[in-house]
Amino acid sequence: MSRDPKRGWEWVAPAEWPAAPEGFHPPPGWEPDPGWPSVPPSHVFWQRTKRGVRMRRLKFLLVALAVLIPGACTVAAVVGPPCFFDPPPGDQLSLEVLNDSKAQVAVVDCLNDRCSSAQSRTLVPAGAKASMPLEGCQGGTMGVLDPATDNLTGCIAEPTENSDFRLPPVSVSAARACTKSVKGQHVKQATPP
Repeated sequence: MSRDPKRGWEWVAPAEWPAAPEGFHPPPGWEPDPGWPSVPPSHVFWQRTKRGVRMRRLKFLLVALAVLIPGACTVAAVVGPPCFFDPPPGDQLSLEVLNDSKAQVAVVDCLNDRCSSAQSRTLVPAGAKASMPLEGCQGGTMGVLDPATDNLTGCIAEPTENSDFRLPPVSVSAARACTKSVKGQHVKQATPP
């Protein structure tokens, strides 16, 4: 291994030896003059400079972080409660929606408090069930729309994932008046990224 001061190492001669010229760094295989005093057994020729010590500590810290951060995230995902650590795409679940009304509806995942824009529009025929994709940890509001006009008819509180990492099903009959939006307002569908 080539060692030089620029990489955090410096060559140090034993105290009994003659002083080396300024900036002297012996090449590989260099041997001292046979007439020079012997080297004490505890002497180390190549020693770390202050910069070398700092670089070594920094490398150790970076390796430790590279191991600890993913390890901590993995442990949190395995032993923590639902939604403790659930980054995408693991938090994208399928929600079962039961339309227990007498008319077909569309359900959406509202993107704001007023439900003026939404995503994941899903048609649910009368008396049928449908699955829609939903972020499982965030909560929020689902909108129930008239499928012909995309006008809002009600809102349902989005469930969050339970201890078995699933979303409990919802029924259209659970829809109530929306708190921050006007019944009958048009809901714009967001375009997927």
